[in-house]
Parts: sequence; C-alpha cells; structure tokens
Amino acid sequence: ESAHPTGVLFDRQTIDSVAGAIDLFEKNAVSITPHACRMNATRFSEERFDLAILDAFGLAQSVQLARATEY
Repeated sequence: ESAHPTGVLFDRQTIDSVAGAIDLFEKNAVSITPHACRMNATRFSEERFDLAILDAFGLAQSVQLARATEY
C-alpha cells in the first residue's frame, strides 16, 4: 500500500484477477489522484532515464578503474 496510490496491481492475467482489480480500483478511486499519477509518471521520463543510465555507466567505469589499479 502506498500513501499516494496510482493504480491497482494484480497477480495474474485472468478474468477473476482483473475483475478483482477493477472492483478494488472502483472502491478506492478517490484515493488515486491525478497529481500522484503525474508524479509517478516522472519516474519514467526520458530525462530521468538519461541521468540514471549516465550514473550507471559512471559507476561501471569507476569499478573498472578500481579493478585495473588493484594489479
């Protein structure tokens, strides 16, 4: 459970599972705000991806440099 929910997850792609998720969504729809959804969507922005991939490359390069200086 999240303080700022943005949707409903379901375990399996079955009729019962999806129907249960829809029921749960309809019962809790007022707690899912457009603002929370927009904020959650920023986690998948192109800018955030670019920064994260550059950080990952930088970390990998640091590890490689550290290993190279061990010998």
